[in-house]
Amino acid sequence: MSQPDTTPVTPDTLLAMKQAGEKIVSLTAYDAAFAHLLEAAGVEILLVGDSLGMVLQGHDSTRPVTLEHMIYHAACVTRASRRALRVVDMPWHSYDSPDIALASARRLVEEGGAQLVKLEGGGAVLEQVRRLSAAGIGVCGHLGLLPQSVESPDGYRVQGRDAEGAAAIRADALALQEAVLVLHDLLGVSPGRRPRFVQDFLAGRGSVADAVRAYVRDVKEGRFPGPEHSY
Repeated sequence: MSQPDTTPVTPDTLLAMKQAGEKIVSLTAYDAAFAHLLEAAGVEILLVGDSLGMVLQGHDSTRPVTLEHMIYHAACVTRASRRALRVVDMPWHSYDSPDIALASARRLVEEGGAQLVKLEGGGAVLEQVRRLSAAGIGVCGHLGLLPQSVESPDGYRVQGRDAEGAAAIRADALALQEAVLVLHDLLGVSPGRRPRFVQDFLAGRGSVADAVRAYVRDVKEGRFPGPEHSY
C-alpha cells in the first residue's frame, strides 16, 4: 500500500493542481481534533473561518468575532496541522486600513500560524492587499456574498445573478489578482434552512471521518457539487 503524501500544501501546489485540472478540497476547521481528521481524509485547505461566530458561538452573523478569537482558533488548528494549507479569516474591523490590516495579519501569522489570510471585498481593500503582499503575507480574496457586511440572517442572498452584479464580481476578482463548504454544513448539524449548495454527507454513514472521506472523494471525482447544488 502506498504511503499518504505528507508534502506540505502551498499556493504553488494549488496552482499546479488547478493547471492539471485536479480538484482542490477545502473545509473549515476551528480546532485541533477536526484539523487532524480533515487532514487524514485528504483535505488540502483548512479554512479557519470567522463563520465560527455563527456555528460555534451562536451569533446571528460573523461580526462579533474578534481578532483574538481568530488567533486562538487558528493556533488550535496549527498545532494539529502538518500538511494542509492554513487559511485564516481576518475578522470585521481587523483590516479597516492598510496599517491596521498589516498589524492584524502579522498577529494571525505569528501567533495563530496562518499561512494565508482571507479578507472580504475587492476594490475597497486593494491597498490593504498590496500592503500585506509587500510584507510577504499571502492573501486570499473573498468576493460575492460578504458575510461581514450582512447585518441580519435575512441578508444572506445569492450574489451576481444579473449581468451587472456578475460583472462587478469579475472586475473585483481581476483587481485582486493584480495586487469553502463549512464543515458543520456537510455534517448536517448547522441550524436553520439548508442552502441548495449543502449536502449532508453524514447521513447513512457511521462516523464523521467516513463523511469527510466521502466528501473528499466526491469532490475529487467531480460528483460534488452537481447541478442540483448550483444557483
